[in-house]
Amino acid sequence: MPLKSLELPKGTIIPDHIAVILDGNGRWARSRGLPVARGHEAGAKAIQDLVRASRELGVHTLTIWGFSTENWNRPTSEVHNIFGLVKRTIKETLDEAMKEGVKFHHIGRRDRLPTDLLEMISVAEEKTKKNTKHILNLALDYGGRDELLRAVKKMLADKVTPEELDEKKFAEYL
Repeated sequence: MPLKSLELPKGTIIPDHIAVILDGNGRWARSRGLPVARGHEAGAKAIQDLVRASRELGVHTLTIWGFSTENWNRPTSEVHNIFGLVKRTIKETLDEAMKEGVKFHHIGRRDRLPTDLLEMISVAEEKTKKNTKHILNLALDYGGRDELLRAVKKMLADKVTPEELDEKKFAEYL
């Protein structure tokens, strides 16, 4: 059912930015006697529905945390399956993103992602870079602790002194 027919209570405030952490797809599948891969497939479908619903409701920015830095500890086949789903989803939805004015942005490490996935991400970012109606951030190989640690290491390498450090300076390294 399209959400355009959904009537929200008067005074409902639609947030400008929503962030979603994908969690529990494997547990969902196992609880139904299904392979973990089926859970990830169901999660990918749910995310596509969520992205569309968010746009229809007027949410400007949606951030999807799809793969954390800790997820590399999962079985190799599961990691490959997740990345395959991401590639398939980008391929299937890029034209829709262009039509709907969605800017695609990757958040996370690029140095460990498979080359073919990284190429698809780069193409999607380039094709949608001028879109401004909606923003879809996809956090792949992202972790807050990892980001903070890498930022501190860069600051140490750049010999940033405590006197130079403030919120603005720190943000330059994130």
